[in-house]
Amino acid sequence: MNRVILRRAKIILLYVTMIFFFLLFCLYFLTPVRNILFYPFWPYRWKTISTHDLLRMYNPKRPENVTDLLNCPKKVPPSLQPEDVLNYANLLSYPKATEENEFFHDPSNARFLPGVSYQDRIDFMWMYLVVAHALEKANVPFFFCNGALLGVYRHAGRTPWDTDIDIVTNVTHWKTVRQVLSCIEGVTLKTKPFMAWKVFKEGKKFPFVDIFFFTENEDYIWALTHYEFNSLVYEKRYVVPLATAMYEGVIVPVPARMDLIVRRQFNPEYCIPPSLNYKNGARHSQKAVLCSSLAHIYPMQNLLF
Repeated sequence: MNRVILRRAKIILLYVTMIFFFLLFCLYFLTPVRNILFYPFWPYRWKTISTHDLLRMYNPKRPENVTDLLNCPKKVPPSLQPEDVLNYANLLSYPKATEENEFFHDPSNARFLPGVSYQDRIDFMWMYLVVAHALEKANVPFFFCNGALLGVYRHAGRTPWDTDIDIVTNVTHWKTVRQVLSCIEGVTLKTKPFMAWKVFKEGKKFPFVDIFFFTENEDYIWALTHYEFNSLVYEKRYVVPLATAMYEGVIVPVPARMDLIVRRQFNPEYCIPPSLNYKNGARHSQKAVLCSSLAHIYPMQNLLF
């Protein structure tokens, strides 16, 4: 009896071992099979990247002492004042996006009301322009990424219900970024060791510009921030040389193949509100809806249906 149980246990162990090594083989060598087997929890952005390449990118070295305080002998004035923003930008108008519109009386649609006020949008654009002018003057290249890039692609501006702006630059420039943005009057730079920095208007915590940093190899660039590694992983050939696009009437830097990058990171035909409104702390369901159902409210472009 004991021999029968032992024999069955060995057979079960053999099958388990075979299945384990089969899954390991698929995970490492067979990208399409890996995507099917691990579909429920495999990040969408990783589906076109081999496991070998992902392992090469995993756990990159981050800079040290990034939170050290800088001593600015003299702060410089910003390149423009908030009241000058409308001389540079043409903020998009959403006349139908109001609480009085019956469309938004449905709570599931109310999630797509504008996430910020008109004044917040001016502050957003002011901070972006100040950051962009400072980085350009310091010869630090950067480009739009994540949700901000989706906004450029789909709305030619900020996604109406979004509540931040995302840009990314090479980690080799981190000291220059910290130096120039720490020494601008009216601006506060908050640095973090995991390389997700924020720029605020002095004395405020909202709105803000997110600054991420990437590292690279011969084929890919990817975020140093751990929680961005699931999404901010781009083929280098689709990023450089950088291109430009319109964002609220301002020309901004974007990846060379913005269309491919956006469609590999998102499904732009579906609109999803952010889980958290950074201004008021409200949380929303992230149930997606077809963007075509919102096209009578907000400007849309590049949709396939």
